[in-house]
Amino acid sequence: MSKTQPSHHPALPWIMFISLALIWGSSFILMKRGLTSFTYTQVGTLRVSIAALFMSVIGFRHFKLFERKDLVSLAIVGFLGNAIPYVLFPLAVNHLDSGVVGIFFFFFFFPPHNGKVLLLVS
Repeated sequence: MSKTQPSHHPALPWIMFISLALIWGSSFILMKRGLTSFTYTQVGTLRVSIAALFMSVIGFRHFKLFERKDLVSLAIVGFLGNAIPYVLFPLAVNHLDSGVVGIFFFFFFFPPHNGKVLLLVS
């Protein structure tokens, strides 16, 4: 028995890719604009809070799948992997060009690519 692929419009992957690129690329420009009115900690905290609210709305029905013993570990991973970097990136945008920060962002969150790039450079 073979699985059937869900049918979708052939342009859907391109639309999703372009949307993701616009959202991801504009976030660094918006951080730079936000730093004219807010401090870097306020911009980072706003980014983390809005993302947490959005993900809570989307994942609300899956919260019951988490076991109580895993919540501390999840909080630590969330804090170290999301809260700290998302507060420090506006600090970097404050001192560097937003394009450079975008490249650093890629290497921070996609570490498997780091070794590949180092192999290509050497």
